[in-house]
Amino acid sequence: LLRHPAARARAISIAEACAAAFKEPILYEGLEFYPAPSVGLAVYPDDGGDVVTVLKHADTAMYQAKSGAAESVAVYTPAMSSRLSNWLDLEARLRRAVAEDRLRLVYQPKFRLRDNQLVGVEALLRWCDSDYGDIPPTRFIEIAEDSGLILDIGSWVVRAVCRQLRAWLDRGFTVPVAINVSGKDLLHGDPARVIAEETAAAMIPASLIEVEITESVLIKDSAAGRTALKRLRELGCRVALDDFGTGYSSLAYITRFPPDRIKIDKAFVHDVDTAPGNAAIANAILSLAESLGVTVTAEGIERPGQLEWLRSRGCQEAQGFLLARPLSPADLERQFLAPAQPTAEAETLARRSGRL
Repeated sequence: LLRHPAARARAISIAEACAAAFKEPILYEGLEFYPAPSVGLAVYPDDGGDVVTVLKHADTAMYQAKSGAAESVAVYTPAMSSRLSNWLDLEARLRRAVAEDRLRLVYQPKFRLRDNQLVGVEALLRWCDSDYGDIPPTRFIEIAEDSGLILDIGSWVVRAVCRQLRAWLDRGFTVPVAINVSGKDLLHGDPARVIAEETAAAMIPASLIEVEITESVLIKDSAAGRTALKRLRELGCRVALDDFGTGYSSLAYITRFPPDRIKIDKAFVHDVDTAPGNAAIANAILSLAESLGVTVTAEGIERPGQLEWLRSRGCQEAQGFLLARPLSPADLERQFLAPAQPTAEAETLARRSGRL
């Protein structure tokens, strides 16, 4: 709050200076942390004729800044109020969807490259609203994290996965399932407790669940993150580092708490067979994983050339549209879990992977 009158340009300059002040890293336990402030700005009387309105509009601008780049400054415009209204509407609808059990999961298969065998699936969350239709996961997960709903959604996912695992086990199918755990859930929730309770209720081993986290989670709060992951490991869960190479990981973090699996982000897989830069990064990740004894899964496989390049470099596992799209439980069972998979489907999978 600027106590003295200031022109809009001057106020913006001050806000940008405040954001820039956070650029210097904070050192903790020998590691560097980089805060990312978001600043919203509203000016009296242009953006409101009283203190309450101006502060409300500054808050609206701050939400806009949070959805932008790091160290972002946003200046209030009337259009922001409309976007915030839409955001709040979606938040209320998402809250009802969670309470009324109207979310659903699909499962994307993961395959072992040396023999094309199914080795597990990744559970992916979907939400179809009655008025808005299918909401992109990136959109509603952002809303969930901002509102705190992500903790309830995380519990819902674990419960739904455990029930599905129980149903598959009852039919003779043993399928490890990977679930994505957000940074907020890992650091501020209690995923180990939730998984322990839900696996006990479903009478399934926790070893069938793999927890996927993004590498930035460990950077934000390495001590708390390591503690949470240690509890998950003690429970029997495996830990995977998702989107590897896109965040701020360093050897210090990986060696302090090596994951069971590293997933090469699809950004590096996209043209790994044609772009020397991405090939070099993928090779480095594969070499690092081999030295640590960590399994590597490549994400986003869409072309045979990508798959053959990764197979020739020793990548153990892969997932992507070339091999299989996310499937409903019924379709997954029909295509990949049936005791005697039809020869035609087996041949189709082999052709997609470049083996035939």
